Amino acid sequence: MQIISKLRREIYLVLRASEKYTKTDMVYLAKGGFWTTISQLISLILNFIVAVAFANFISKDVYGNYQYILSIASILAVFSLNEMGTAFVRAVAQGYEGILRKSIMLKLKWSFLITIVSFLIGIYYFINKNNTIGFSMLIIGIILPINYIFKFYMPFLNGRKLFKQITFCNIITNLFYFITILITLFITNNIILLILAYFLSNTIVNILLYYYTIKKYKPNNNMDSNSIKYGIKLSLINVLGIIYSYIDKILIFHYFGAIDFAIYSFAVNIPNQARYILRGLEPIILPRFSKRSINDIKIYLNKKIFMSFILILMIIIIYILIAPFIYKLFFPEYINSIFYSQVYSLSLIGFIPVINTTILQSQAALKQIYIYSIMMPIISLSFVFLFINLYGIMGVIIATIINKFIGIVFSYVLIRKMT
Repeated sequence: MQIISKLRREIYLVLRASEKYTKTDMVYLAKGGFWTTISQLISLILNFIVAVAFANFISKDVYGNYQYILSIASILAVFSLNEMGTAFVRAVAQGYEGILRKSIMLKLKWSFLITIVSFLIGIYYFINKNNTIGFSMLIIGIILPINYIFKFYMPFLNGRKLFKQITFCNIITNLFYFITILITLFITNNIILLILAYFLSNTIVNILLYYYTIKKYKPNNNMDSNSIKYGIKLSLINVLGIIYSYIDKILIFHYFGAIDFAIYSFAVNIPNQARYILRGLEPIILPRFSKRSINDIKIYLNKKIFMSFILILMIIIIYILIAPFIYKLFFPEYINSIFYSQVYSLSLIGFIPVINTTILQSQAALKQIYIYSIMMPIISLSFVFLFINLYGIMGVIIATIINKFIGIVFSYVLIRKMT
């Protein structure tokens, strides 16, 4: 025990000493980052195994349709006040937990739109003789609103900085999904059953974890009505951003079909998983930034961005080198995805705008968030539509990379102009 205590003390001293160079509370980041990284790594491993199973047990056509349906479901998040969670994290970090139930009731009313739109999309596909997507949309319309509502326990834990508990919740959720989807894959390649397994597994766990969290941590009754308004505004201005995040998939499916979309999906899969690990820092830094003034944040902003850029650049170089071996070993049916994936990895630089927009959210800088959330998707969508017509799938990837660099500059300028 003395050896462990001594080691912890040494690590603590090293982290504190490094703050002179990083200008960051490294002890706080290490504590939160440790649990978040564990969660993200386990998620990465489990999702990788699932991807291997998909690559080897079902055809490209089935996988392409499956991913297309999930992309539609992700776009439907625009009807769920999806950014209410961000506002709630900020409110909880400031001691206002009483808005939990009010926020959930508000999400329930808005999420009903998911059901309506899903059913309308389903009817469209039934009319066009595509019963697979039609039935899948009915499933999404029934289950997805419930899933979004009960997942609201997560921003509550984020706001309280209970990163260890968040890690355990994420592990439980990922394990349940992992087991459910693998069993389904071994039994059938039916897309409807795969969609049912995907959404049902997530929803059941979210319901159980929500009630467990509320019972154990008992939110206080402190109210802040401004947070509700902030969450609504944040959600509405983020609509274009959500559409942009998934429009590439919708366009590729409709332009080139399910098989090419499957190739593209496997190309972006691993880089996107790496991005999720990096974005795991977001729930850590949001509560921290919420307690600091914009002037304090701006003092060391350049250094934080530079250090993030160096870290991401190292990750990109390593991935470009090892990608051919990964695909040849685990995804032999998707060798055509290798070059696409190597180029797409450059989009990991998009983690830097995430830091900047998190800063804006922490300061409730609605004017700057409005500007960024409206202008960036418009710019980004313009590039996607232009380049997909010129260069096909590679055009979408090039547009994505260009948009990430534009996002860095744009978000940085917005922060610098804040007072």
